[in-house]
Amino acid sequence: MIATGTNGSESWSDFLQSLVGSVLLNGNGLAEIETDDRGAVKSLTTIPWPSVTPWAMDDGELAFDVLRMTPPDAGKRRRLIA
Repeated sequence: MIATGTNGSESWSDFLQSLVGSVLLNGNGLAEIETDDRGAVKSLTTIPWPSVTPWAMDDGELAFDVLRMTPPDAGKRRRLIA
């Protein structure tokens, strides 16, 4: 993963620029960690903060509802648990 980038569409510099840019412009940044069956990190993907709605769950867990903005899943929501 270090040699090939964080995922199939972002290099390390793209990933860091997107994440830090989101923090500077919006006050927050979010990255999704994808793991394999053993729990090893497979990829890191930045998620644009304007497409995120944070939630404090009743049990105290933090969740993020993410609105997908690109086809073919544009307009679909999914929930990420912190």
